[in-house]
Amino acid sequence: SKKEELSLTDDNVTLLIPNMGDASSRLLASVFKRMGINAVAMPISDMEVLKHGRGKTTCKECLPMLLVIGGLLKYVYNHRKEGENLVLFMPAAAGYCRMGQYRIFIREMLKKHNIKDVAQISLENENRYAGLGTTFTIESWRAVAIGDCLKDIRNSIRAMAVDPDEGLRIYEEEVQKLEKAFVKGKAMKQLKETAKRFSTIARKFNLDQARFIGIMGEIFVRRDAFSRQGLIERLAKEEFVVRVSPLMEWVYYMEYMIKHNLFEASNKLGDKFDRWIADLVQRRIEKAVKKILVKSDLLEYSLIDLDKTMAHSTHILPKELKGEPGMMVGMAMHDSIDR
Repeated sequence: SKKEELSLTDDNVTLLIPNMGDASSRLLASVFKRMGINAVAMPISDMEVLKHGRGKTTCKECLPMLLVIGGLLKYVYNHRKEGENLVLFMPAAAGYCRMGQYRIFIREMLKKHNIKDVAQISLENENRYAGLGTTFTIESWRAVAIGDCLKDIRNSIRAMAVDPDEGLRIYEEEVQKLEKAFVKGKAMKQLKETAKRFSTIARKFNLDQARFIGIMGEIFVRRDAFSRQGLIERLAKEEFVVRVSPLMEWVYYMEYMIKHNLFEASNKLGDKFDRWIADLVQRRIEKAVKKILVKSDLLEYSLIDLDKTMAHSTHILPKELKGEPGMMVGMAMHDSIDR
């Protein structure tokens, strides 16, 4: 690289957001755009992405790592403009999870293959992915909450709509409107109009008559359309409404670990107060978003309760086993028994 320091808002800087649920990534990119940052949500992966990822790894790494690296390289090789500096938005996580190694592996891969002017920006799970200011924290959480709900609504449309293609066309138009609304800071106003339009989609049956199938598992793979290989679409043809575990659950899990002393967090009064406020705001946003979108008649109203979820798994896997295993077992048991 040229060793030149540039602001994220520089015209020659592009922030790349890995695909982790189409709507979520696109809405998050709009939040960055509102901050004056040129952000691009990377599209759903394909065989070219997988090929690039395999070409720069040993192929023993997990699929999410291959797809993140492959998506970055596809952009570098096919879409990068002359003089464009790239920043990969890469959340990080401690523990055994591969997320803790992503940025290290990517940094070394870029050096090894002499790929210049590509940097990374990472937010840590230990501080609930804060670090880019209050506005970003609030609006990014709103984007995640809406993205999680839109994912479920799209799956309802696939299974329930009289004309799924027309329903998905309406869905895409509304997502585009929400992208623009996030840039303008008017997402919640648009969300009400979006819910109204979704409610007009003709349905073969109502949600309370639906047969549900839940997709659990590793957080990236369960949300990534390429990784799922058309599973949701095949189930929808048989009129199964698929529910994929939400991204919000992972962020709430951070607070769960702090509350149960699963890692050391700052005990300073100010930091504890900040965490309390953050949790309060996040839960209010989740509730507000779901209260609006439940009026679409394509989404059931259900708030995330990590204590209740984890209570279903701690007799099988101790909560001291940090990360997704306990959550996945808890979610499966919770959805099977309580829902």
